[in-house]
Parts: sequence; C-alpha cells; structure tokens
Amino acid sequence: MAAPRRRSMKKRPCEKHLEKQVNNRPKKLRQWSNDSMIEALDAVACGKMGVNRAALEFGVPRTRPKPYLSLEEEKELVDFLVICSKTGDGKTRQEVLKIVEAGVLKKGIKLTGSLSAGWWVRFRQRWPQLSLKKGDSFPVVREQATNYDVFKSYFDLLGETLTKYGLKDKPSQIYNCDESGMPLQHKMP
Repeated sequence: MAAPRRRSMKKRPCEKHLEKQVNNRPKKLRQWSNDSMIEALDAVACGKMGVNRAALEFGVPRTRPKPYLSLEEEKELVDFLVICSKTGDGKTRQEVLKIVEAGVLKKGIKLTGSLSAGWWVRFRQRWPQLSLKKGDSFPVVREQATNYDVFKSYFDLLGETLTKYGLKDKPSQIYNCDESGMPLQHKMP
C-alpha cells in the first residue's frame, strides 16, 4: 500500500483564494458597510472587475433579492393605508401583510411562506409617516357626519321641514328621539 501523499506547507494560489473567500464572507445577512458596497459598485461600473470578483473583494453579496412591490405600488399601498386610517378603519400589521401577500401572488411571484418581519421593518423604514396606533372607538358614522356641508344640509332641511308643517312657533310639538339603544359604532378589540 502506498503512503499517503503529504501536502506541502506552502499554500497554492487557489487555496489562498478560497481562504480569502471564506474569511471575507459576511457572517450574517447585511453585515457589510455602505462604503464597501459603493466601492464594489464603482469597481464593477469602471470595469476593473466583474460582479463575482467585486463581491469577494469587498465582502458584499453578489445579488440583491428582487423587491416584492415596486416603489409606485408601495406608494399606492401607503396612500390606501392613510385613507383607511382617516376613515376610521386603520389596518393592523397582519392585515397589511395579508394585503401585500395577495398583491404579490396576483403579480405571479410565489412566496415560500408569508412575508417576514424583516420586510415589515424595512417597509416602515421606507415610509416613516406610517405608524401603528390603537384605534379609538370614535364611530365612523360620526366621523363622516362632522363635516360643514353635512351640518349645513341638515339645518337647511330642518328649517324647511319646520316651515312646511308650521312648527317654528310651536316648540311644544317638537320632540327629540335618542338612538342610544342602537349600536352604530365599531368597537376596537
């Protein structure tokens, strides 16, 4: 039986390259600096090196995952969420994620699971005007009724009705009906 070959102590160039590749690899996702990413992009743009070589040299990833939504789609989603909150129907984090997942599936992008908490954090960083707040139980109907045009039309109609039936001079024949027994508002859990 032949004796096993011993490797020389001197490293070959390909081994040096592999060692450098392993040592420069980011330990966790997004552990590179913006400066190293900019340097890598500049090196590729200037033609000094290819994408793979620049990724190894500067310790940045070779590719970036494709975003689920375009900037225009995210802007449309943000506008929708703002309108919902103004009408008293603010969405929770889970509801927003379900809306986005439905949109992504409609675009034909297959998700392996559900959207991650990381996507939500990055979405909130891109759109800092959004915030999660516990909704109060102010009724939507009352919110919609607190409008100048609504008040004006109500009192115009009331004046016409009182004049039509001759009740302006007969306050003893005007009654108030209270709707307190009718639930007109949505209680937030």
